[in-house]
Amino acid sequence: MNYNQIFEQNGPSFYVIGLEAPEVMALRRDLAQAFPATTIRVIRGDKSTNEEAFFNEAGAALQFPGDFVELWENFAACLNDLNWLPDGQLLILFSYAPYLLCDESPEVFGELIEQLAKTATNRPAGQFKVLFQVSPGDMAAYLDRFASSGKRLRVLTP
Repeated sequence: MNYNQIFEQNGPSFYVIGLEAPEVMALRRDLAQAFPATTIRVIRGDKSTNEEAFFNEAGAALQFPGDFVELWENFAACLNDLNWLPDGQLLILFSYAPYLLCDESPEVFGELIEQLAKTATNRPAGQFKVLFQVSPGDMAAYLDRFASSGKRLRVLTP
């Protein structure tokens, strides 16, 4: 797979790949080898089925400060800061993406996508990307769910 397309300066911020979950760590390893200056963080969708669990998982994966309060405005503030991570490109890889906030209303998932999109806009072009891992059999349903956000998503082929 050509991983360069993920970090195209004028490309979208959101990507999805049809890949079985056991292959996620190999994907992460391959991305880390291809882009050694990129910080890659994995947020497990299956551990983020509701807001509280999501904030815990995201806070740990992104190393939010210990005083992080689990509210969307605080999530946005931390996501737009991230000065504790190395400078340069950041890729957030959501494994098990169909489970991400699945116990919440669609508006909560939409809020997450909106906050991620704002972060991508606030950072230099091409420096913040999001990759969702979805099992091939779940791809159509996930694309429908994501489409409701109104954001652009590029489907990658492994």
